[in-house]
Amino acid sequence: PHCLEVPIIFLTTRMETDSIVKALDQGGADYITKPFRPAEALARIKVHLQMRFLMKRHRDNIEALRKANKEKSRLMGIVSHDLKNPLISIRGLSEFMRDEVAGPLNSDQISMIQSIFSASDNMLALVDDLLDYSLTEHREERNDFAPGNLAEVVRNSANLLSFNAAQKNININISDGGLKSDILFDKRQIRRVVDNLVSNAIKFSPSLTNVEINLLNGGNSIRCEVIDEGPGIPEDEMGNVFRAFGTTSVKPTGGEMSTGLGLSICKKIVESHGGSISFRNRPQGGCLFTFSLPILVTAMDELVVS
Repeated sequence: PHCLEVPIIFLTTRMETDSIVKALDQGGADYITKPFRPAEALARIKVHLQMRFLMKRHRDNIEALRKANKEKSRLMGIVSHDLKNPLISIRGLSEFMRDEVAGPLNSDQISMIQSIFSASDNMLALVDDLLDYSLTEHREERNDFAPGNLAEVVRNSANLLSFNAAQKNININISDGGLKSDILFDKRQIRRVVDNLVSNAIKFSPSLTNVEINLLNGGNSIRCEVIDEGPGIPEDEMGNVFRAFGTTSVKPTGGEMSTGLGLSICKKIVESHGGSISFRNRPQGGCLFTFSLPILVTAMDELVVS
């Protein structure tokens, strides 16, 4: 093993192509035939030693960047976690004051408190996204997988977000087709995916429209579709959709905040479950986001992922 990085140069009288190809296939770095010229051999040796030095420096740089990125994500997680509790307190107290729980307020005071509430709510959403991003960035193993039903997760998410939708006169419609197949998944993480896709659909949809959530059995997987009636995504900006901090020129219809982290988190979560996520603009308008997860199969009292 300690010789794995040592360049191997064949020096031989065999000149046939098959021998050269076999030598290189077996890990040789170069092939010199006899009779050889010492100056040429030395030049080749110098080239390979230089390449070895550059490759080592390249690997060292990659490792240093990996460690720096890991430290960045760790610090991001710490800062996000420490900011979350005070933000929750600020939002909660401003909500109590806005609702005049502590006593009556005049219109100017209510307006200022509403601004505090909105700002703290947006900051809390950003902190949540940063915290989730730091967790998905370096969580190499998941220990929270358990069999469950995706339809239940979707219904719970829709119920929670129905208030946001109602504020914009948007209907959320669910079609699960009586889906009963279990999947093996981290319920909290997949709930995060559904919440993000549905809240995005609400965020970018105009009033008096519908958000459709469809669950479909795809054979070896369950597919979840979230469909909105918004403007869709510009063709030249589609590459930004799943990129961390990637945003598009499309603006939320109600002035909501967008961090550009949510969909990149969704992609990491879905792929960590062995699934896939994609999107497309619909010809009739709006956007369709789809993610799929493997179906759980039970055999010999063991749970395996199809």
